Amino acid sequence: MNIQNLKYLVALYQKKSFTEAAKFSGISQPAISTALKNLEMELGFKIYVRNVKPVEFTDDGRDLLLHAYKILEAVEELENKVVGKKVRKKLNIGVIPTLAPYMVPKLVKIVNHTFPDFQLNMEEAKTEILIDQLKKGDLDLALMVTPLLDLELEISPIFYEEFIIYAHPDCAFELEPNLKDISCADLWLLEEGHCLRNQIMDYCTGPQKNLLNIKYNAGSMETLIHLIDDFGGKTILPDLATRRLDKEKRERLYFFSEPSPAREVSLVRSKNGLKKGILLEVIEQIKADMPNHMKNPKQYDVLGLRLS
Repeated sequence: MNIQNLKYLVALYQKKSFTEAAKFSGISQPAISTALKNLEMELGFKIYVRNVKPVEFTDDGRDLLLHAYKILEAVEELENKVVGKKVRKKLNIGVIPTLAPYMVPKLVKIVNHTFPDFQLNMEEAKTEILIDQLKKGDLDLALMVTPLLDLELEISPIFYEEFIIYAHPDCAFELEPNLKDISCADLWLLEEGHCLRNQIMDYCTGPQKNLLNIKYNAGSMETLIHLIDDFGGKTILPDLATRRLDKEKRERLYFFSEPSPAREVSLVRSKNGLKKGILLEVIEQIKADMPNHMKNPKQYDVLGLRLS
């Protein structure tokens, strides 16, 4: 059996298209079609369903795929041992925008220290894009907010991040509020597509609108802070976004009543992806590097997650 044909098989499963699988593999579409037909003839069963788009695998094809991943992972490990540091291996990691400014430096430091012979490629994108890239094999690992109900993904919670209110002095709180006591009416929120926005809107009350007669899609939490400083209102920030605020801005932070609302942050990988041993080591290193007080979900009211 040809190892290259197994790679084509995995490419077809990840891309769900012969055209895209061929581009990914660097060959022509007829060539990859012929290779997989030869594989079918060699094995004596159909791998994929004909005339269906996107491509669907047969039961036998899915069973073969599981074996193919194990074989390719074993081959990759062997190649790494034989070749050693002569080949620059790659590790592709994605991060959602609301975590990137605070977690990318930590990821770079840990990966460079633990796997110095790897080229680390980092990408910042929203959750739904990262999920798609994980399934296609374009990413090895992604740092994002969970929980996610997806049987193709393996989720490893890393830490729990408390939510904190940032408010203009005119909107000061005398008592610690509950999240459900907060109205969306005067909240500044990130643009649609951010999981942070969805979590807040699902738990706060009332219609979402801004204080001014404008529509502004904020793409960063720093922008929200400046808008509040100049025009009033409030927003809800994750803990890490408050760590670098100056003394004056920190006086505008207000904590929720206990148990504080929080989000679950996880490293996510495809169950069928390669580099399993390396990725699990990265996950353990990142988890160990986080403060102990952020690892216990029992002290928080961990919010659910709705994707757009």
